[in-house]
Amino acid sequence: MTAPLPYDQAAGIAQPDAASPQAAHVTVLARATASRLIIPATGVALLGIFCWLYLAASPQYIRILTILITNPFPHPFIDWEWIPSAIDCWHRGIDVYIDNACYEPVLHGRHSYSPLWLRMTFLPYGKSWVAPFGLGLCLVFFAALTALPPPRRVAAFCITLLATFSSMTIFALERGNVDLLMFALAIAGVHCWFGDLRLRLFGYGIFAFAGLLKFYPFILLALALREQPRVFAGICLATLTILAAFDLTFHAELARASANLIHRLYYRDIFAATNLPDDLVAIAGAMTQKSAGDHTLPTGTTQSMLWSACLLTLIMTACLRAAELLRRFGSAFAALPSREAGFLVAGSLLTCACFFSGQSAGYRAIMILPTLPGLLWLGYASPDRECRITFMTTSAVVVFMMWKLTIWQIILQSGVGGLLLAHMLINELAWWYVVSVLLATILAFALNSTMGRWTARFIEIIAGKAITTGRGLCKPT
Repeated sequence: MTAPLPYDQAAGIAQPDAASPQAAHVTVLARATASRLIIPATGVALLGIFCWLYLAASPQYIRILTILITNPFPHPFIDWEWIPSAIDCWHRGIDVYIDNACYEPVLHGRHSYSPLWLRMTFLPYGKSWVAPFGLGLCLVFFAALTALPPPRRVAAFCITLLATFSSMTIFALERGNVDLLMFALAIAGVHCWFGDLRLRLFGYGIFAFAGLLKFYPFILLALALREQPRVFAGICLATLTILAAFDLTFHAELARASANLIHRLYYRDIFAATNLPDDLVAIAGAMTQKSAGDHTLPTGTTQSMLWSACLLTLIMTACLRAAELLRRFGSAFAALPSREAGFLVAGSLLTCACFFSGQSAGYRAIMILPTLPGLLWLGYASPDRECRITFMTTSAVVVFMMWKLTIWQIILQSGVGGLLLAHMLINELAWWYVVSVLLATILAFALNSTMGRWTARFIEIIAGKAITTGRGLCKPT
């Protein structure tokens, strides 16, 4: 049995041995020149162009955004506008969990965010404040991109550029959604995670704060698996204490907010593990209706069983494929540089949490962007040809997924209805393909982490004692 890869000071999945072929390949790649500022600077420039278009040529602005995201609003940053309007309504005695009457872009909206937002009375309310805060969120997002490892090859740069300035990212920027802030907080926390213990603890605090605002960032606390058992136990205890206090304080509001979340709806801008089972059940019902008439449609119970079977099959297939990827490419995962590995695991955690926890608006797909440096490194630096093909394909599929809204709009304008169904199914299968790869990275991190290895040794000791005890019981008296 070979000794485990050194991980004592690691911030990623594992640290390669300095004498290994993988490490030598890393050195070659490290000499490639690529500025981490090119993509963020391009984003700021494009933001300025769209601001000019909105002010000077509004019809052209709407026309371009319609092609890119299909459904732009007459003015940008309406998602940010929601938050201060809800705060204002709440403190005027209006129950925003029933109807946010202060919000104009979409009538009769219901508050589904954390109750903490309603206590942020320091946020100014008024139309004149929407643009400054919306632009600030966009700039914070671009600033966060500078912390990601830069692409090291021309093709990798092109893939990163296409994914970054895709329809899903533009969707988030146009709406001024608070997930832009969650993205920045996640990047800041992971950046702290590469430092010493004090800095890492501060990073876990950032994850907890982001989780209190939007819930799903709590998944990033799984990065604490790299800590020693005592530190890990302390982080778990602190997190449970925070969650208990938060639930005791806002229990009723949390229940009402969760009831207002998206539940089993299908839009062009939604992604979730449940989408493909929904589509397959709907197609099966439509085919049954067409072939046998209205009276033989599947019953509600039959549909529910078919939906559950589809979802279970997809989850099991994704997990099995993740395990197979880990078995075949475990050494490639272990050779990842620490920064690429750390952001890959963090992006995988966020993306999988959003995918499996419920339906997420498409702009939340920006959480997959931190995975690209790691995926592209594996696609170029791995000495195994099959590994390179797998991860370059995954990176290309990510780009396809991120441009979903634009592709959808092009198909709509072409008037070929059958392509819509084909694109819908291909896009959902693409999500499952990518998620299985991201699950493999999460599994690799968990198994190679300090707590993962400690748990494995503990189970090995317990199993050994159980076998010894069993043999003792079997001895004749």
